[in-house]
Amino acid sequence: MFLRQTAALIGIAVASIPSRPGSASVLAVSVACAVAVLVSTLSIGAGIEMMTMKNVRNDRVILRSTSGGQLPRSAAQVAETLPGIKSDVNGEPLVSADVVLAVQARKKTGGSKATVTVVGVSRKYDKVYPEIRVTAGRAFQSGLHELIVGSNAWRNYRGLNIGERVTYQGVRWEIVGTFEAAGGLAESWMLTDAEMLRSAFNRDGYEQMTVMLASPASFGALAGALRSIPTLDMELKREIEVRQRQSRSLNGVVNFVSYFVGLIMAIGAMMGAANSMYAMVDSRRRDFATLRALGFRSSAILAAVLAEAVILAGPASLVGVLVPWLAFNGNPASFVGLNFSLAVTPGVAASGVAVALAIGLVGAMVPAFNAARVPIARGLHAL
Repeated sequence: MFLRQTAALIGIAVASIPSRPGSASVLAVSVACAVAVLVSTLSIGAGIEMMTMKNVRNDRVILRSTSGGQLPRSAAQVAETLPGIKSDVNGEPLVSADVVLAVQARKKTGGSKATVTVVGVSRKYDKVYPEIRVTAGRAFQSGLHELIVGSNAWRNYRGLNIGERVTYQGVRWEIVGTFEAAGGLAESWMLTDAEMLRSAFNRDGYEQMTVMLASPASFGALAGALRSIPTLDMELKREIEVRQRQSRSLNGVVNFVSYFVGLIMAIGAMMGAANSMYAMVDSRRRDFATLRALGFRSSAILAAVLAEAVILAGPASLVGVLVPWLAFNGNPASFVGLNFSLAVTPGVAASGVAVALAIGLVGAMVPAFNAARVPIARGLHAL
């Protein structure tokens, strides 16, 4: 009985929506605006996550100091000899002892200062990072103050064209090439010889070692070998673990702002939904009283009013997702020195739709209870 009554009332409500364009439009526009803002801001975090997780390999691992400091050169040399590491045709281990530093650059648009990551890599970096491909100029030479620039960094910052020189720590570095990394994180970097970068910045060791495993199953052998030499003070992490941690750290602030702004917009949309549903309930007070007099349950009326709000919020949510997808998806953006593309992913879209349905439900809750409790006698005498 309840389901039949609810279905019948929903059909009546949907058929009557065209006769109430004002209240229906207020609810729909409020929901669409709230969803559009939320989806637009969440697309920043989604874009960062996609870029950060791009090119992750299950046969590539990261070695870092367990104390959070630098890896001494002596420890790096010992680590290269451990089992489980892949070797090239000459029997040399595919390992890159990396120096990671931040330098200042100026944006091409506006000229404001920004942070760019410079990564010093070892001689075998092209085997350790096979996704890196020089697209113009040439690769840097070991033992020289030369840089190659990631495509995103080259597009966004001044003074990084091939042949130009930049000065860091009083040392002049020549730009000799640009590279791509299949859309990954490295495209926001500049690369150079690790020993030259370490020397120029007076660094004693390395931030990390990037290692290619003989196979993904070799992780256990390398981990066991590290545990057998506690003096190395190293921890071994799969690349996906490191990238996920980086992504969470970067997205923490972005998602907080996204949901904070989204919450404010959602509250406003809920108020709009409540006002719209109040107007609808008030205009149909006599109808609800008549339905109750005819034997329709209050619970069926309550469910039908809530369903009507959700039905109105559903299409509005799709508009709220579609607009930022058309306007922003794939557009370039920059955040804390990273250059990436905004991404309206299925997960972001689902979050927007879920918020829209919640807005409809919560905003219609009180008006729905009022509709279900309209006194029959008063409602039948309503003008």
